[in-house]
Amino acid sequence: MLEKLTFKFGSKGLSNHLSFEPTRVNLFIGPNNSGKSKAISEIESFINHGRITQDFVIFNKINFTIPSISEFIKTLNKYSISNSEIDERYTDLLRIEKIKLPSNNLETKNINVGHITLNLEILNSNSDITQSFAANYASLFSLFIAGNTRFDLLASNPTGTLQDKPKNYMSAVFQDDNLLDEIRQTIYNAFKKYLYLDPTTNLGQLYIKFSDEPPPSDIIERGIHKQAVDFHKKGILIDKFSDGVKAFTSIVMSVKAIRPNVLIIDEPEAFLHPSLADMLGKEIGTTLIKNNMQFYAATHSSDFLMGLVASGVQINLIRLTYLNEFPTARILPKEKIVKLMRDPLLRSAGVLKGLFYEAVIVTEADTDRAFYQEINERLLTFKSMWGIKNCLFLNAQNKQTVYRIIKPLRELGIPAIGIVDIDVLKEGGKVWRNLTSGAFIPPAVSDSLNGIRGDLKNKYDEIKSNDDKDMKRDGGVKLLSGNDKNAFNDFCDQLQDYGIFVIRNGELESWLENLEISGHGPDWLVKMFEQLKEDPNDIDYVKPSENDVWKFISQIKKWIDNPERKGVPNEDY
Repeated sequence: MLEKLTFKFGSKGLSNHLSFEPTRVNLFIGPNNSGKSKAISEIESFINHGRITQDFVIFNKINFTIPSISEFIKTLNKYSISNSEIDERYTDLLRIEKIKLPSNNLETKNINVGHITLNLEILNSNSDITQSFAANYASLFSLFIAGNTRFDLLASNPTGTLQDKPKNYMSAVFQDDNLLDEIRQTIYNAFKKYLYLDPTTNLGQLYIKFSDEPPPSDIIERGIHKQAVDFHKKGILIDKFSDGVKAFTSIVMSVKAIRPNVLIIDEPEAFLHPSLADMLGKEIGTTLIKNNMQFYAATHSSDFLMGLVASGVQINLIRLTYLNEFPTARILPKEKIVKLMRDPLLRSAGVLKGLFYEAVIVTEADTDRAFYQEINERLLTFKSMWGIKNCLFLNAQNKQTVYRIIKPLRELGIPAIGIVDIDVLKEGGKVWRNLTSGAFIPPAVSDSLNGIRGDLKNKYDEIKSNDDKDMKRDGGVKLLSGNDKNAFNDFCDQLQDYGIFVIRNGELESWLENLEISGHGPDWLVKMFEQLKEDPNDIDYVKPSENDVWKFISQIKKWIDNPERKGVPNEDY
């Protein structure tokens, strides 16, 4: 196993270096192209070769856990078939025949460990010892699953002699009633099908099949007489099922059967429906708790993460980002993740998904969310320098609850933006304090802005009284002039510095006034989308311009892209 991993960067980029001690689960999360898959491939490379190479871009140093002599021997004996004598000098010639961990060729072979002379006390300080330890010990007891290799695990395997220990994981399942029953129950819970291993299709080989009915008896399941052959003939080979069924089955079977010291999976949720990703997380977590295993994975799935957390297994969450050639790595506190899962508002809003994006934009309502998301999509297509990549759009229930979403995300180092209507000026007292504290605006700045907010509110109240003009529906900043207008713009500029963006013309419906859309809320949105058109080849299709809402989104992008942005804590957890 691994004892400590040190990155080439940290929460402040290259100016600091994050280190962490692995626990049962070590999950790399973050937006696309942030280095998650690269991180676990470097871990796998180090386990196999015991060295940091010039190709490593994520890790600066990795240390093996130094086993005691008894632990070392115990692990070697874990898969030993022969009666080779092993004493505490562990310098004798050992021939270890073990369950071959699946590799690219999935071969079963004997492993000649050779003359091992390892001084474990200097393991991580001597490159030759470390490389020898990796080749002769660590790599033998690790399992790496990535891409389509999860499907390769489903190929038929030799039955082998049933009088010795199994030499592949299918044979191990075939010979172990309890293990087979455990896997079968898991697969049934997922697909309402019964898994079994067919030894009759090609004698000497085992094939994974599914049946609507469980095997009538152990004798029929493992036999080669007529009743057994007839039963197996009715089964359906796993090759006939969807990629989701195959991916789930291969991971569950191999992990439960092999129980490697180190398990590494790139995107365990690949090919899986969200509910299956959740179930897989629970199954892996439960298996890790039962066995002395370390698990490293790169994932994009909040469902898989929720399944792991629900299993109760210990977790390190490492969030990686890479924006404008600025890499970051940060350990996220599990208790804050659990809060995202348990808070009804945060759970219903899908806030946990924000962990897997570069940034999150939070609006007051779903109508706002849909509109801004469409505007951003058009910017990415036609004016990419202004559009925001890898961005998740979420909606709160109202402006009073925007802070409840942006605050926990910012606590995790995720740039979360709040978009609010101009009537935020009316919100003093607790509502104002919640918004500014959720945006991590320092109290002194918040108090100063609150004073300006009160003055501006009074001014708009005066306009309402004298001219019957409402700040939200009748033009917002356009109702002001002179010093009042300057004060309002300064107020909004300072809020923008902390990632709170006020609609200066009033409200959502004030955007793209040239299209002359009437109505409010969902009714306005339907009409707006009709006017925007859906076919880019349509002569009336609305493309981005230099101003209006297009410029508004570009200003949000500037805040996101700024590594010195205000309002997001920089602490290492």
